Amino acid sequence: MANDPGNLNPVLRAASRGDLPDLARFIQGYYRFEGIPFDLYRMERGLVPLLDREDLGRIWLVDINDTTVGYLVLCFGYSIEKGGRDAMVDEFFIDANYRRRGIGRRVLEQIVAEARTLGIVSVFLEVDRNNEAAQKLYASAGFKARDKYLLMAMDCT
Repeated sequence: MANDPGNLNPVLRAASRGDLPDLARFIQGYYRFEGIPFDLYRMERGLVPLLDREDLGRIWLVDINDTTVGYLVLCFGYSIEKGGRDAMVDEFFIDANYRRRGIGRRVLEQIVAEARTLGIVSVFLEVDRNNEAAQKLYASAGFKARDKYLLMAMDCT
């Protein structure tokens, strides 16, 4: 129950292909929240390789008291500047009923600890410039803005 004041400690569960329906539901919620067009084919094309190949990254579902409340996707890269393997929090979403309760910060702490065990030297993420709540969350978890740099992208498809 979302309003249960009991144990709100998130448990990360590695996602598998069997979790695609839950992942799709949360991804649709995240995309709706961020105003990103949702394309089921593109989502599956992006998720399935991550579920099948651990060298590309990891996907976790976030459980609270045996209820799945969100997900996080960590994709691997490499950085000369940082001196080794890095990772990007590609997507992170917690159901609105569970926000502002410290769950997101605890998930990020667990993800950074997991990244360290995987040999990751730096974790990056992007956040909407207008999403002050998310910016505060990420800052509380130890992430710092790189104001000197602007993240830029170009689709190649």
